[in-house]
Amino acid sequence: LPVRADFLACSVERAPQPIMSDPRLERVVQQLTSAFPPLQDAVVRVIPHRATTAFSRKPNQIIVTSGLLSLVRSDDELAFVVGHEMG
Repeated sequence: LPVRADFLACSVERAPQPIMSDPRLERVVQQLTSAFPPLQDAVVRVIPHRATTAFSRKPNQIIVTSGLLSLVRSDDELAFVVGHEMG
């Protein structure tokens, strides 16, 4: 069954911060924000969930699931998804 983004968003609201960290995600976000300075305020968080998705929660907040991180094979693939969510 597909996982609804609003369900995942509720998980984000109830979770302590930071939810998870991922060195590869942090590296990709750093590269994206360096290339596009208006995005420097973006906050990218990881939630532990098997769903393979990412979504924007609030202005400048992007949620990536651990399921997505396990699926992407390269920094380029991850940058494509995160960049899409950044706008």
